[in-house]
Amino acid sequence: MYSMMTVMQLKDELRKPKASVVGKKACLIERLEAYDRNANFGVDDDKEDETYTAPAAEHYRDINASSCLPQLTKQHIPAFVERFQAQMKAGKCTSRDFY
Repeated sequence: MYSMMTVMQLKDELRKPKASVVGKKACLIERLEAYDRNANFGVDDDKEDETYTAPAAEHYRDINASSCLPQLTKQHIPAFVERFQAQMKAGKCTSRDFY
């Protein structure tokens, strides 16, 4: 379909989704076909806006250049994993608690 179009027509099609119009004809065609495969043309107006609800501010700690953080060593990692696995076995937490 796109191979019959001129370079200018291809670029016009690429401008619709605000895609790059740089490249040879083969690259432009490949880019348009990729957009077609990924359904990147147009905007789905029926789709509701997805919202993100951030956790409350008290769950965050302010860390900046002047913050003093504890040093993390190779010994800390196995200790954390062991503690995590013990809590998992005891049913006190799930892997979701750490993500």
